[in-house]
Amino acid sequence: MENKKESFFQKIISNPIFFLIAIILIFAVIFYFFGNKEEGGSMNSIYNYDDSVVVIVEYGDYQCPACISSYTMIEQILKEYEGKVKLDYRHFPLPGHKFALKASIVAECAREQGKFWEMHAKLYESAGKLDENSLNEYAKELGLDEKKYSDCFNHNKYIETINEQKRQGIKDKISGTPTFFINGKRIVNLKDSKYLPNIEDFRREIDAELEKNSIK
Repeated sequence: MENKKESFFQKIISNPIFFLIAIILIFAVIFYFFGNKEEGGSMNSIYNYDDSVVVIVEYGDYQCPACISSYTMIEQILKEYEGKVKLDYRHFPLPGHKFALKASIVAECAREQGKFWEMHAKLYESAGKLDENSLNEYAKELGLDEKKYSDCFNHNKYIETINEQKRQGIKDKISGTPTFFINGKRIVNLKDSKYLPNIEDFRREIDAELEKNSIK
């Protein structure tokens, strides 16, 4: 009886399918424990991007005064490094900002009609004027289809998208806004970490990434 059991077991382990399943399980375990560790660009990132360019990931809140202040600097960086750097903006509306979540929903409703970045600019350039009447006015100014926009906004269509980005931010150890990463590395103010990174901090990290990837 034992010999029969041994023979049966040997047949199983000698079967190629057994080894294929074993390899898949090993890789699944490796992915689970090690595949989601990189900050600001983990395997669960909402947006996929081309590794050949430098990517700034920003976790932001449209009602956050520091985010509003940083907006102009980020726009300048994107112009200086046009074609080499792009922005991956992720929503992180803070609970104390009553208009922030609705502003993020409006931005995603605008994305649905191909106007995310135009709305993004309006929201930050509004200097915190984000009540519902103002948000609806921005949609009209951008020429969004009124019915599609109203359906999207009134039904909070993209609330789960925003919540997923916020959950990713929590995984990336985000506690406040704005928080920035460049190619997965958190950017800090080298002179004083109590302050937000300045434009020189961004230039230094971007130049290092471009040199590392031999991009001129």
